[in-house]
Amino acid sequence: MKHSPIIVGVDEAGRGALAGPVVAGACIEIPKLKKNPLIDDSKQMTPESREEAYEWITKHCTIGFGISDAAFIDRHGILAATERAMQLAVAMIATITRPDFL
Repeated sequence: MKHSPIIVGVDEAGRGALAGPVVAGACIEIPKLKKNPLIDDSKQMTPESREEAYEWITKHCTIGFGISDAAFIDRHGILAATERAMQLAVAMIATITRPDFL
């Protein structure tokens, strides 16, 4: 039996910062996520609405996250650190289900 493809969205935060870690998040795409009015570009949201969206996402979605700290960035560069954070985020999801697409 064929299954619907499992699509995982991945994004990072902190790549443009001058100090601190780079953090990546991953979330399995689900139809409800696209239709939820809570979900929007985080830069367009208030801190309160981001908290509410976070609560909804963690309750209804399969998520993962990864962090590359400043020391890793200094040793390997921001691109490698970003890729590592994203790989860690996807690896968390892969412990639950195998993604077909990222």
